[in-house]
Amino acid sequence: MTNKIIALTGGTGFLGFHLIPALLAKGYTVRVLRRPGSVHPKMQKLPTGAEFHAVDFSDAAAISKACVGAGAVIHAAGLVSYNLKDQASMRETHVALTARMLEAARSAGVTRFVHVSSIVTLGHSDVPRDESAGYDAQELHLAYWDTKAEAERLAVAANHPPEFEVIVVNPGSLLGPGEKNGALLPFIKKLAGTRRPFLPDGGSDFLDVRDAAAGTVLALEKGLAGQRYVLGAENLTYAGL
Repeated sequence: MTNKIIALTGGTGFLGFHLIPALLAKGYTVRVLRRPGSVHPKMQKLPTGAEFHAVDFSDAAAISKACVGAGAVIHAAGLVSYNLKDQASMRETHVALTARMLEAARSAGVTRFVHVSSIVTLGHSDVPRDESAGYDAQELHLAYWDTKAEAERLAVAANHPPEFEVIVVNPGSLLGPGEKNGALLPFIKKLAGTRRPFLPDGGSDFLDVRDAAAGTVLALEKGLAGQRYVLGAENLTYAGL
């Protein structure tokens, strides 16, 4: 990419916390688009080459203004929750905001858009799936899964190369340092120390969040327009994890 300015959403979240240094290491300048006051607890100050841009994410025109001059957008904002009270927030964050981000990026003249989706949009299966898998988990009525799948469909439908290229990445379950609420790793350690832990059936693909950040940067640089890329490391049952 000749234009090395990246507009990044989700930069104060778990993956975004690692995307910023991964992009800076490749020579990019990073605009971290965030809600006013939003911050990662371990990132009170941004490193050289990155800067915060406070944005009203309900306003497509304001988002577009923040994206003007950027060579690409990485849309990594998201809300991981299985709490029923968060269903409306997930629809707003995943579906409505993705639609506004796509509109704003095109309006600002951005030509490349990396949409950070999730491995859940591949559906569920007893055997590993690849990028060709379609979403088939509607009957589970999981708002997180359904809204991520809907947002991904919006992103893919917006792909119109060469004027506007959309690439999708589908990270698995992320583990590693910098988890914003600091809950997952302590929970896993506590579970591992329990003599008779409760373990749900099934499993997932798990990977280090730093590898997910590196994979997202590779998709930015080498991804083909209209394609999706699974970012994964190891398929494990929950008991195996």
